[in-house]
This record gives sequence, C-alpha cells and structure tokens, in this order.
Amino acid sequence: MGMADRSNKGLNLVLDLVRTQTPWSKIPPEIRKRYQSQLGTEDKWERLRIPWALQLHLPHHTTMLIPKSKFYYRALEAFRVKRMPYPYHYQREIIDLLGILPRRYYSELIATLLASERGFDEVPSFTARDVVRLINIDRNAYIRIANACKRDNQWSNVKRRHAVISRYLPPPPLEEGTPDPWWNVWTVGARKQEEGVEWEQKELNAFSTITQSESTLAGEVSRTGVNMLHCRGRVWFEVKLTPQDRITVPPLEGFVMNKLNRDQFERLMYEIFVTADESYTLQELATVLNADLRLVLDAASLYCRLGFAKRVPPHGESIALHVSWESEGGNQPTGGLERQGTDTDDLRDRIALVYDASVVSWLMMGSFSATLKQLSVSMFEVGRLRAKSVEQLITEIGKLDRNTAAAAGGEFLEYFEYSAALRRTLLSIQAGGKRKVSMFRLGSLANLDHKTRAKLLERYTCVVSIAPSRATTEHDQNPPSLGPPSRLCRSPWMKLFLYQSLQSGPASVLFSRGTRITTLPHPLRKYRRYLVVEWDASNSQVASSNPVTGKTEGLDGSGNGVLIVHRCEIVLLLNSRITLHPVFVQGYETMEFEDSKQGKLRERRTSSGHARWASAIMMAGCLKRDEDMRRIKSPNAHSKELTAVVPLPFPTTKADTKEKKNSIEGRGELGVPVEAYEVAKRVVMEFGVGRAVGYVRTLTEINPKTKEIKWIPLELEFGVVMFQHNSNTTQCKLLETDELLSEEALKSHANDMTAFAKRLDKFVSKYSSGPGKGWLPRHSLLFDGHSLRRLTLA
Repeated sequence: MGMADRSNKGLNLVLDLVRTQTPWSKIPPEIRKRYQSQLGTEDKWERLRIPWALQLHLPHHTTMLIPKSKFYYRALEAFRVKRMPYPYHYQREIIDLLGILPRRYYSELIATLLASERGFDEVPSFTARDVVRLINIDRNAYIRIANACKRDNQWSNVKRRHAVISRYLPPPPLEEGTPDPWWNVWTVGARKQEEGVEWEQKELNAFSTITQSESTLAGEVSRTGVNMLHCRGRVWFEVKLTPQDRITVPPLEGFVMNKLNRDQFERLMYEIFVTADESYTLQELATVLNADLRLVLDAASLYCRLGFAKRVPPHGESIALHVSWESEGGNQPTGGLERQGTDTDDLRDRIALVYDASVVSWLMMGSFSATLKQLSVSMFEVGRLRAKSVEQLITEIGKLDRNTAAAAGGEFLEYFEYSAALRRTLLSIQAGGKRKVSMFRLGSLANLDHKTRAKLLERYTCVVSIAPSRATTEHDQNPPSLGPPSRLCRSPWMKLFLYQSLQSGPASVLFSRGTRITTLPHPLRKYRRYLVVEWDASNSQVASSNPVTGKTEGLDGSGNGVLIVHRCEIVLLLNSRITLHPVFVQGYETMEFEDSKQGKLRERRTSSGHARWASAIMMAGCLKRDEDMRRIKSPNAHSKELTAVVPLPFPTTKADTKEKKNSIEGRGELGVPVEAYEVAKRVVMEFGVGRAVGYVRTLTEINPKTKEIKWIPLELEFGVVMFQHNSNTTQCKLLETDELLSEEALKSHANDMTAFAKRLDKFVSKYSSGPGKGWLPRHSLLFDGHSLRRLTLA
C-alpha cells in the first residue's frame, strides 16, 4: 500500500472513530500503532476529537469533552477564522447559548477584513453570497466602505477601527432575506419587543402568530411582518430538509465568483452542484456521492437558503399561505408548484454534452445578454446545465447578432462563431425533440471520483465531447462516448503514437524533466518555428512561459496549451521549462535558406566545427523575427497556409465510382486539399476510427532542396469541432440523423474506441514510467519523421 493510500485510509478511520464517539480506551492497540501519525497519543486524540467533530457537523453530545456553550463558541470561531458560511446546522444552539445571529456573524467578519485592509476577494464564494444576502455588502459596496473608512480621521488609530467601520456599514436589506414559504420561523428570546422601540402592526401580528404555535412556517404569517422581524433580529429561519426530500438547481443567480476555501464541506457542495437531480432523493444523492448523509442535508439546506437550489415539493403537499404572499408579490407557494420534469422523466434518449472552460469563456466574453452571462456562470460554477436550462441557452444564443459582434471588433466575431457552433451542435443532437441534452463541465466531472462519475453518466445514452478540450477523464465507454477514449489522448503521447503508427509526422522531441540542451537535435534544425507543449503528471497541458517577456501564454481559455516559438528563443525556452515539466517540441514551419547564406554556413561548418555550425543554423532564421512571434490563442489560430483540418467521420473512398465521386465532392465542399484527405484516410484506416467524431489536422512540409510539398499528420482529436464552421456543420448533419447516435452505431463505435485506448495504453507503457507516476517519460524520445527512438544527448 502506498503512502497516499495509507494516509487516506487513516483519515477515513479517524472520521469513523469520531462519528461513533469512540474513546481512546476502545481503540484496538494494533490500530493505534498502525495509524499513530493520524491518531497520536491519548491526549492528542482527545484534543483532535473536537475539530474533527466540527468538520463532520456533529453536535455537542458526540464528544462531551467540554461544556456545551464552549463547544459551540469554538465552532463559531473555527468557521469565522476560515471565513466559512455561518454554521446554520448549529444555529439553534448558537442563538440560544450565545445569542449570535447570522447578520452579526457576517458584520463582524467583514469588519475584521476591513480593519486588516484585506480585499473582498478574501471571502469565499458561498460566504460572499450570504454576506450580500443578509448585510447588503457586495464587492462595490465593500470598496466604498473601505474608502470611506480610510478617509475618516480616526482610521489611523488601529484600536478605533472597528468603531469607525460600524458607522459605515449599511442597514440590513428587507427583501434579500425573504424566506421561502416552507421555512420554519423561530423567535429569538422571550421578550416581545425592546423598550422604546415602536413596532408596526404587521410585526406585532406576525410575532404573536409565531409565539402561539410550536412550529410556524414562514408562509403562514405576513410576508412583510416576518421580514421586518428578521431585520430586527427577533426571528430566525430554519431550512429543514429530510432524507426523502429532493432539490433542483436552476441557473445561478447572485453567485459571487471569489476564492475557494478548499475544505471538505465546500468540495461536497460543488459535487452536489453537478450531481443533484430531481430524480434523486437526498438519501440517494448521499449514496451516489458516497458521502455522510448529515453533510449532504446540511449542504442542500445551505443551497436552498442561498437561493441556489429549490426544494421539490412532495406530491400532495399544501401550505395554508397568508394572503400577503400573493398580494405583496412574494415567492409563490412551494406546495402549489407543479413538480418540474427531470432529465429522466420520459423515454427520449438522453445525451450528455461535455465541455471545458473554454466554452464558458466564449459565452462570457462574447455575449451582450445578462441572461447568457448568468447561464455561463452556472456552466462554470455549477458545472452542469439541466435539459431545461439547455433550452434557454439555445434561445439566448439565437438572439446574438453577427453584425453586432463584427462591429464590436477584436475577438468578438470569433466568440460569436464559437457560440453559434455550440447552438448548432445542441440543436443537432436534440434532432427536433427526439433527444434531451444536458451539459457537464469537464473539470466538474474530473473532481468526482470514478464510481460517482460512472453512476452519474450511466443514466445517459451517450456522452458527446467538444474538441479540442484541455484534458479528459477516464471513461470505460459505458455509456459510449463520442470523445477521447483515454486521458492520454490529451497528452503528447497521443501525437507520438500517431506518428510512430503511420511512420509519418513532423520531427518531434519529447524531453524528460531535468534535461539540459545546448542545441536542438539535428532533425529539428530545418525548422523556423516550433510548437511547444508542456504537461504535468495529470496528463493535462500546462501553460508555457515566454522567457523573453516573462508572460504565461497558451492557456488563455481556449483549452489549447500550444505555444509557437521562434528558433531564436527555442533553446532558451526549453532549458527554462524542462526543469519543471516534461516538454514536447515539434517542427512547425520549415525554413528555406537563400543560396548565399547556405554557402556561408557551409564555410562556417568546415572552419569552426559542428557545434558552431549548428548554432549558426539556429540563428539564420532570425531575419523576420517580428513576424514569427504569433501564439496559438485558439484552435483556429494555426496557420491556414501550413495546416488543414479534415473532420471525422468522412466518406471513405472505395472501389465503386459513386462513393469515390461523393468523397471527392465532399472535399471540394470543405475546401480541403485532396492530399490532406489522403493523410486523414490513412489515419482512419490505421486506427479503425471510421465511426469516430473528431478531426485530423494535417501539416505541410517543404523540402529545402527539391521544394517538394508534402502533407503529414499533425494531430488527431476526438469530439465535435467548434472552431471551424464547415467542419462543425458537416458533423452536425450526421448528429441530427441516427447515423452516429443509433444504438447499433454507438455499440460499434464503443468497441472501436476501446480497442484504440488499449493500443494507446500499450504504446505509452513501453516508454513511460507508468500510471503510478503520471505516465511521464522515462527518457527523452526523438521522432525523426519516420521512426521513434531514445534520444541520447552529448
């Protein structure tokens, strides 16, 4: 067992012991010895039981180590230090014993931040949302308060800062704290009202109704009255959910995009974001996530409180609402809502479309619609759009105007084209209502463990990916996937596998980490520009840093971590990056020397030796350096003179004349050279991916001596093409029919992709350190244009 596995097992053991309230004397000696680093000594164990209990949201009676009031005070302080949301699961005890309401908690938290002159970004996202909801301080308000405090004459006195801050805090909002009708309302203390404070009749009536009943729902009293009491701090709300309740997550509204806290509870909340569905009870959701039911209930309750989720009312539930909830424009009665349809309510095929962060960036940066931006935030933060929200996304993208995007200039037109391609893809998959589509963000799926991800996706007929994507997740073709069959497909191993199998491709070198070079290997010296990719142990491409400017380039939201580097920079860049990550470099554009310069280089070779001659060759391409500094900022940024994209699948040319004619006509329609199609055909035949959705990008190479132009494969990607109109249109026509998404076609495709993944894994295992070390290369490798071999550096 590895160290990481033992550590995780020890952590789970500690949590189980805390849950079961196991004292030190009842822990078996062999367990104490084996997990001594986690359990420690008896004194340490008794001290740690309280923090662990707080992390698991356990009540005081599970420890009984300190007085009740001290336990909940420590809970409040622990949450405050980490700037976590108010511990609503301890709300009753904290209010009864300590008298601290959520508004006071957040006011003190914000005051502490202001006094220490920290920014609003320091507040985690979920906490920030509750701050806005309860004390009416958002990012702009925070900046205004901070500026006002700094202008105050007493601000320089550190001891007076909290008093200064209290003068500038805004009054609590009346409407933002409005509860849902099914929330329970409880009074704070027994006193009816403070001395010298006049209450309105609505407040008096509401308070009287609440105190006369053991349990009162917010919808049973005056909406305005209960809001006013809440603002005065005289009532508090309990959002109580049962294991049999269900929740739905609509598009986010009011979400604050701030930092992550990265604690266990926050991770669980994001997992619930992507997995929650009306068809799951919270008990079933906890089972799918393999999570503690108590934590799932607390997370779902917080979501409902923040407005990020809605409770689905059970059939037959009814609330006797006070007339003010309708006459004053309040929330509609939960019990009167019709239960919304889920992604699994009908017999239509369900398709999951997987996207990465680049899709979100297209929509956010290229949209002029507030609704579209709201959906974009949901796509990123929630990591999922349900079928109903996908319909709304299609409608909103359809409202975008191409002329408006073109008039905006810059990259707005490109963002518009990407968004239009996404809409076209969604409509094609829906096929006029025959199928339902849900969307999942790749990063959110990757954060789920394998079993949870499998349970989530097994409810879909097929998974469709967008190409290219920054990374991928392991997928066993259940359900079948029109996307990368292995996470190795997004690593440089994929290109080496492609080139070695076809014995064709640009000269390429995979440098293992720690390599140092003085010049490039000989096969790469004929190029003027190079493609450079770094990647880490997760087989995800990482951003490249330009050693000249010091700027990080490549991963700018496009999902493409490729950097075009001029020959003058290449050695400097490689030596600066290989110390951190393995680096993959390949020739991109060949260099044609003028006869006079070639003659001088030959003379220099004979008089100065091989090393100086190689250095001179590297410098000879620096004549037009300014033109060669372009970076690949999107998949469509590859040189159109050097490359061509051939979409898959495409008609294969066979013996009969009719199919051959159709194939040639298809080439003409897409404007792709015949030679590029021949290369793509070789790829399809070699790997048996004729049913795959994706593309082959081909590259031209010019022989400096004969001037002969040759087409070679550059990359093979799986998924629906978004960056090229013609390719996307061609694939969408096939998606709209049953040619790709029929049961028989998907079964055959799954078999093809499984065979492809096994072949790729076998190839990578031959040259890599294995999955335990992230499939990183054992040695530097060179592909010289025909074969792959180990690179030996002098």
